Amino acid sequence: MLRAFAATIRQTGGFTAEYLAVLAKADSLGYTKPSEATQEKDNEMMLGFIEDGNFANLEAFYQFKTDVGCDDFSKLNWKNPDAFEITLIGAPVFTANEGWQGGSGKALNTNYSQATDAVNASKTSFSFGTWILETQNGASALIEMGARTSSIRSYIFANLTSTRGCSGWIGSIGSLITSTPDTRPGLAALKRLGVERFVFKVDTQTQASNVAVSTADLTPTMYILALNDNGSVLTEIDRTSQSAFIGNGNINLITLEQRLNTRMA
Repeated sequence: MLRAFAATIRQTGGFTAEYLAVLAKADSLGYTKPSEATQEKDNEMMLGFIEDGNFANLEAFYQFKTDVGCDDFSKLNWKNPDAFEITLIGAPVFTANEGWQGGSGKALNTNYSQATDAVNASKTSFSFGTWILETQNGASALIEMGARTSSIRSYIFANLTSTRGCSGWIGSIGSLITSTPDTRPGLAALKRLGVERFVFKVDTQTQASNVAVSTADLTPTMYILALNDNGSVLTEIDRTSQSAFIGNGNINLITLEQRLNTRMA
């Protein structure tokens, strides 16, 4: 009896209500949960998001770097475990303690569209990003996340080896910002706040640009790992996504990156 009570305390003591909701959802679906040690790391990151004010500005958050057998758990949305669970397109590969890796015809579908599902976000206050693992190499070592149609794009494109480096589109096709390649693991994210300003960030690099951007709703569903111009899945993706988020334009990318960096260590 005492041992059972102690185990319960270890599972719930000090855990945020927000992370407990994720664990409860996993239990209800019969998903394998991470170890206690990993749960403690997850909860610490969740607590950091809350303390920094970022959790309130999230629409969805996914932690892909997790334990063996927890691929289903990794698809749960930490912001609202009852909504926007990821579904797989094709057969992306989950590797324990790394994350999800895509490829031709493979992607993660968040089932979220800013135009129809936004709570705190809007077409002029929006952000999204993914934490990229650098261990994959080669000409096709790239990753994408975003929503786009043939005329409106809002997505990030990160390439390990190409001189294109890490690129971000937001609004019309011509609105582009590019930085140099970065072989370190880190955050690639795009943020729009207002109608003309966005910030593109990868790892410790930050660039801001006042460009004329579209204020059209991001009607396509958000995908992670692969997209092409008409929203279908095509691109060869060899890098691994370890985490992903969708939020409004008030997300603080610097503090978000710091919390993710601690968790990924």
